[in-house]
Amino acid sequence: PAPGLPPPPPSFPLASHHRPVLLASLASMSEAQMKFLEERRRQRASESQQTSNGSAPDDGAGQPQRYTGYGSFGAQEEALPVVKTEDVWRWKSGEGRLGTYFVAHHQPTGATVELLQDMVGGFSFQRVRGSQIKYCTPLGSIQDEDSPFAPAVMQSLANGGGAKLVAGTDTGAWGKLKEAKHNLVLNAKVQERSGEESAELHFTVDGFIFKSASGAKNVLVKQGEFSVINLDEFHRLIR
Repeated sequence: PAPGLPPPPPSFPLASHHRPVLLASLASMSEAQMKFLEERRRQRASESQQTSNGSAPDDGAGQPQRYTGYGSFGAQEEALPVVKTEDVWRWKSGEGRLGTYFVAHHQPTGATVELLQDMVGGFSFQRVRGSQIKYCTPLGSIQDEDSPFAPAVMQSLANGGGAKLVAGTDTGAWGKLKEAKHNLVLNAKVQERSGEESAELHFTVDGFIFKSASGAKNVLVKQGEFSVINLDEFHRLIR
């Protein structure tokens, strides 16, 4: 031993019959550890790759999901149905207070429009089921009425009767319905002091819009709400 250092501890040689067993055990443990570490390395590499691609690691649960576009994920995507004006309006004609009426009924809200088949320009309406009946003149003046002009026809429509309102339907003096963009439109000529003017009635998915012969006062019924609008607002709504 070097000067000043304690002597090394005595060494005991490993018995020859123990050496092969211990070496084999060490070799076996080393191989298992290597397999474990290699498997963990591959797993972490796979998770890292998935994260970098913007997807979470697959936990094996459930089915592949797709983005619905509404801030969440769902297993299926369903396209929203396209609702047309003809899907929500029904019509029927029948006798009323002053003659034969063409009555149109908006199924979602119960709004109704009554057109006297022998007269053009004026009409009666109800903004929502059970509300006040109003009469609108060709110039857009409005007055309250005590009751519908064709109550039996209106009740039949409220009970699901009548036919689908479509382009080509003949309404009488107002003429036949025409399709304009998403609306069904009646365009009637009204004789006024200043000459012949045009009145328009647009049936829409949400209700209806009436342009008076003068254009000064026009009617909007939308989702059960009634309002009087000017000509600029009318043109904006039918674009």
